[in-house]
Amino acid sequence: MAFSHRPKETFPLILNFGATELALPVARVWHRFAGQRNLARQWILQWPEHTATALIPLVFVKPCDNSEAALFALRLLYEQGHSELLQTVANRWDRADMWPALEKILTQNPMEIYPARIPKAPDFWHPQMWSRPRLITNNQTVTNDALEIIGEMLRFTQGGRFYSGLEQLKTFCQPQTLAAFAWDLFTAWQQAGAPAKDNWAFLALSLFGDESTARDLTTQILAWPQEGKSARAVSGLNILTLMNNDMALIQLHHISQRAKSRPYVITRRNFFRWSQKIAG
Repeated sequence: MAFSHRPKETFPLILNFGATELALPVARVWHRFAGQRNLARQWILQWPEHTATALIPLVFVKPCDNSEAALFALRLLYEQGHSELLQTVANRWDRADMWPALEKILTQNPMEIYPARIPKAPDFWHPQMWSRPRLITNNQTVTNDALEIIGEMLRFTQGGRFYSGLEQLKTFCQPQTLAAFAWDLFTAWQQAGAPAKDNWAFLALSLFGDESTARDLTTQILAWPQEGKSARAVSGLNILTLMNNDMALIQLHHISQRAKSRPYVITRRNFFRWSQKIAG
């Protein structure tokens, strides 16, 4: 199927087509590809019955990429108010235990949701050489073991979704030290050639970035198109949109005023969507 190999080009063509055969490829996009997540989400919510029919059986197989993708898509339906539909579809298998088992999985503690396979640390992962997060309670830096745990949690990131344990980390560590750590991680990723499979190191800026991060990232976003890195500039804009601080909004507005190349035109939409979210 062309969609499986070229989702970016074919996604707009399938949004108006509901088919169980499309459910798994779309779920895989929702699970792994941040750039197309909004379209995948739109399809899943537009065709909930097709999604449920195709994906419910996959949740009960041996953990793998497909079962994880199916679970994330079904959890989206559950969270968006489709529990009755999911129960109706599950009952078609004529097994009394199907729906209770499925609902238990869908309501699992977020701290227990992580990939079946934990990716190994990349070669550029040397956190002992970077700025260390400091604890709020006693101003002590986190230990080497804690750094490795943070790295594992960051590598859980798939399709732009962060492991919930990282939100807890933010309650324990000084925000500015997390921002400095995230910037050093991002810098190491860039110096290693910015491997796409490790783009969690880039996305970490959206989770831990502060106002200083927004300023520094904007400088890079403005430079990347001239270096032939327009795709990275677009990703940077999305990260800036997610950073959720006043300086990020100011920088988005700044970039939108300079919008002459296509990546910056996209920023106008990001800027207005972000400002509406803040106002609302």
